Amino acid sequence: MVMHKELENDFKRLADSGGLFHAYLFFGRKGVGKGSFARALASYVETGVFNEPEKDLRETMIVNRERASEDEEEMKESLGIDLVREAERFLYQKPVFSKYRCIIIEDAGWLTPIAQNALLKVLEEPPSHGLILVTVDNTTMLLPTVLSRFATIHIGRVSDNQILDFLNKYGKISNEKVAHIVAMANGRIGAVRHMLEENDHRARVEALADRAMSGKIAYSRAIERIADDVLALFQEFPEAVDIFLEALEMRARVNVEQNVTALNAIANTIFFLRTLRLNKRIHLINTLWTINSSSRH
Repeated sequence: MVMHKELENDFKRLADSGGLFHAYLFFGRKGVGKGSFARALASYVETGVFNEPEKDLRETMIVNRERASEDEEEMKESLGIDLVREAERFLYQKPVFSKYRCIIIEDAGWLTPIAQNALLKVLEEPPSHGLILVTVDNTTMLLPTVLSRFATIHIGRVSDNQILDFLNKYGKISNEKVAHIVAMANGRIGAVRHMLEENDHRARVEALADRAMSGKIAYSRAIERIADDVLALFQEFPEAVDIFLEALEMRARVNVEQNVTALNAIANTIFFLRTLRLNKRIHLINTLWTINSSSRH
């Protein structure tokens, strides 16, 4: 599903010539395909196939919130130093099946400051066979000292025609659903994949987003209930808040002119929750109030 062809070709040439830098930071809007690109690159250096691997790669370790221990409450919302140290141990082992050992850190904005400083030490003295790939929505989420050690690569949106081409190859999808996906995706190929996935948690989050954007919320308790339902799902599904805000944004973008105020509120909430770790309930309720108020004007 990787669709950034020019960038793909550039990295293939670098890998084939032995010119890869030891650390790359892929940044861009959530859902543009940063993680997919990093996994495809890791696959290429190990197998020669630039595509998301269908099974785990032997020389690649992926660090993300799903890998974090479920019995540590803090780890549900952050990536701690233990995960970085585990990745470091993996990286420093000599590769067997490839020239490289690779670690991929997804959504690195969730790294705690202590974990980022531990990563900095790895970046300063990487093994010769090490390849470090990191994804983040916004580069300001990383410490300047850490950011300076990466070659930064922006992953942008793709065209609606590229999304249509992909959907045409995906299988039988109704014209109505195709139009809905293209409108909601807003050029983000990762968002297309998420909308095609069958996932009960995701479906429940999407339904809450539909309720929030319906313009029919008449009293404050209804808004609070939506926020509480999202946070209840968050306990079972750590991506629930992110997906809920993304779903709100995609729905609001169907009519940008009408939803400018709502889009600004959603964007601010996404930024603050990912960078400052503020109270989720308060920010969700404030955002939903703004959306509800703007829909009545």
